[in-house]
Amino acid sequence: MTVIGMRTPGRVAVLLALFALRVFGEELPPAIIAGPYLTGLGTDRVTVCWETDRPTVGRIAWYVQPGKQSVREDGSVATLHHVTLTGLPPATACYYRVQADGEATAFRRFATAPAGSAPFRFAAYGDSRSNPKRHLAVAQAMEPHQPAFVVHTGDYVADGRTDKLWLTEFFGPAQGLLGSCPIIPAMGTHEREAPAYYRYFRWQDEAWLAWVTGQAPVLCQFGPAWFSWSYGDAEFFVLNSYAPLTADSPQVRWLVPALAASRARWKIVVFHEPLYSGGRHGGNEAHRRVLMPIFLKHGVDLLLAGHDHTYERTFALGTGADPTQSALVEVVTGGGGAPSHKIIPGPWTARAARGLNFCIFDVSADELRGTAYDEADRPIDQFTLARRDGRKSLGETLAAEDMEFLMAARRFAAFSFPYVARKAETKSFALSVTNPFDHELNGELSWEIKNSAWTVDPPKQAVRVAAREKAEVAFTVAFTPPERPASSAPVPMAILTSSGRSIAVPGFTLESPRKAPSQPSTSKPLW
Repeated sequence: MTVIGMRTPGRVAVLLALFALRVFGEELPPAIIAGPYLTGLGTDRVTVCWETDRPTVGRIAWYVQPGKQSVREDGSVATLHHVTLTGLPPATACYYRVQADGEATAFRRFATAPAGSAPFRFAAYGDSRSNPKRHLAVAQAMEPHQPAFVVHTGDYVADGRTDKLWLTEFFGPAQGLLGSCPIIPAMGTHEREAPAYYRYFRWQDEAWLAWVTGQAPVLCQFGPAWFSWSYGDAEFFVLNSYAPLTADSPQVRWLVPALAASRARWKIVVFHEPLYSGGRHGGNEAHRRVLMPIFLKHGVDLLLAGHDHTYERTFALGTGADPTQSALVEVVTGGGGAPSHKIIPGPWTARAARGLNFCIFDVSADELRGTAYDEADRPIDQFTLARRDGRKSLGETLAAEDMEFLMAARRFAAFSFPYVARKAETKSFALSVTNPFDHELNGELSWEIKNSAWTVDPPKQAVRVAAREKAEVAFTVAFTPPERPASSAPVPMAILTSSGRSIAVPGFTLESPRKAPSQPSTSKPLW
């Protein structure tokens, strides 16, 4: 027997076990070490996947009606099995079990997608890496909600290049959930574009994507880098945060016509790195400038992200003369098991919570209702997005232009002032503000000074940035030593204000005269 697909220590262990078994005249059947789990859900199909500890032929017994059982074989001897069942009726409960030589699992249930408009429920979570016990608690809390499928926002394991972590950190804890609940995966940071990600989620193959989208998929080395997928009244656009997302990148050139062509009632975008976040990583500024104008122009309703190990929901963010009609909501659900992050809510934050979490969404033609839960299945947030008579109703709406200006506060952390206690110093700065939207950005920069040794000129100034333009907001900071020694702290606070909302941050960090000029500031932004 040939043992393949293992690193040397694992191969040696298996060979020793096989030798011992043969000495006693008996060989155990192959064992299932991952799964079964479901992918590739459609109106008439699903892909059943599982992994065995050594090569074998995989078989699936399945039925829709009791007494009419069928068997499907994967046709090859392998350790990783992907068997697609086709010809299933839409919106129907189906039952299956996996057979690996002498071993057979219990029958599991799943339901095919509806052929047209129909209410449905799905789950979303992410960042399940690093702690199997915490991941298990989240996965088990999701199961009683019986979602039709689950969206994972990325970071399944601590290192996607380490094969055993996929078993211990992801498939082991999520086994009960994924056997009945097909997964829609997005690439995370810790997958590191590893081949294992594409091997396990091979349902994203050319034939399936061409069938579901009517067009050839966009492929990277091991599989599709991004894709869209429809279910009922919703269409999901799954992006890769780690493939280029510039205006002229292949991913964006695919995304724009895909969004424009969609006739779905609800457009939902999934990626790993959020555009807005009060967590440790913060929002991805470069992606936000490119993607938000596209999302708002083409009617995206909901963004799902992870990366920060928190729960956070934004207010509805829109643009234009009637921002409510272009608005969208972003939800960060990164509490799937990884170490929890601290969160500092920003002006865009409607609700934030630290700790383990997942989301359940109930979708109909007129409403998309979301509820966030902790690992004990206790609600921590609820919200409703409505669409009636051709108009959106997403709750309180903020202008995306205002939020872009307020988020410029993060860049103050990079400003360094050369402070010497008994020496007068003056330094000029320029805050760069970019407006990626089609409407003018207006705001104000003012200063709060609690130490008379400091002055900022001008103390207050209006900021105006034309549509799709960039502006430099200049100011000068001066320190004048007092007659008696005085502390340098507190430094002046910069206050950015737009449409009645403000954010205050330290206007700069102090640079010791002993620090080499080339050494960057070590201070961290507030969010």
